Amino acid sequence: MNIASRNRIASNAEPAISCQTAHLNWEDLRYFVAFSQVNSLSGAARVLGVEHATVSRRIAALEKSLSVKLVDRRKRLYELTTVGRKLADLGKQIETQTEAIERLAVAAAQTQQVVEVTVSAPPSVTSEKLIPNLGRFRSTHPNIVLRLLGDSQYSSLSKCQTHLCIRFAKPRQIGIVARRIGSASFSFYGAKTYLQDRSPEQYEFIGYEAEAMTLPQNDWLKKIVGDRPCVLKAKTVELQVRAAEAGVGIALLPSFAVQHSSQLCRLELADPLMVDVWLGVHEDFRAIPSIQAAMNYVEACFYDND
Repeated sequence: MNIASRNRIASNAEPAISCQTAHLNWEDLRYFVAFSQVNSLSGAARVLGVEHATVSRRIAALEKSLSVKLVDRRKRLYELTTVGRKLADLGKQIETQTEAIERLAVAAAQTQQVVEVTVSAPPSVTSEKLIPNLGRFRSTHPNIVLRLLGDSQYSSLSKCQTHLCIRFAKPRQIGIVARRIGSASFSFYGAKTYLQDRSPEQYEFIGYEAEAMTLPQNDWLKKIVGDRPCVLKAKTVELQVRAAEAGVGIALLPSFAVQHSSQLCRLELADPLMVDVWLGVHEDFRAIPSIQAAMNYVEACFYDND
């Protein structure tokens, strides 16, 4: 084969990542892998907790460092190239192994005399369910220090950002084991001052962000609200309670979050919506004694307060 023929073949071949020239930034790769899982800049940005422009910039930096095109931008929606799909698969494997190493280190640390167990839960659950029984837990487990977080990311379990996770929807991620620990009764509430001069047809509603509820729950809510306006969207129960107390509109709230509010009245717009409460733990953690003790404590909080 002559030189010209070899050059023609090389020009038609799929671009390759050169080990000699590539200077891989692992943080850029992490952003790219997150994008590849949802195939959306905005979706990846939500997962990572950044702006979508940051995700785009990180992907571009990765392409530049590897001298290869990973995303096809010619269409309205970003699509992975062939090389991009291969790199995404490799990146996911690296991410999975890295998380496994981190969990191994965390599990080893749990054998120390005083250990820290992190629990992620909606703030309303933390304040109304966990805190009231915390003194009893401390008296029986003085060597366990609880760290309470208010967030809603199931992925934090696999990434070792938390050991236990309490949510209103069952987690589906690989490696996460979940068990139902109770249920919460949601009803519509409004401020007494808001309800004084309004008929049900004039009600305005406070809605949740779409990701805060499951699809069946969102469908149920839309059916009840109908054509009446949604004047505010808030991600957390606490914001919903405060907005309802301020007379912004009608909110769908769990009964345990409003039991101490003297400003809100329960409305008979529909039968209560019963929502299952789930406790999630990564399978690598559930056999650790300190985490088992924390799981039993969380479960007892729902038994005691229901």
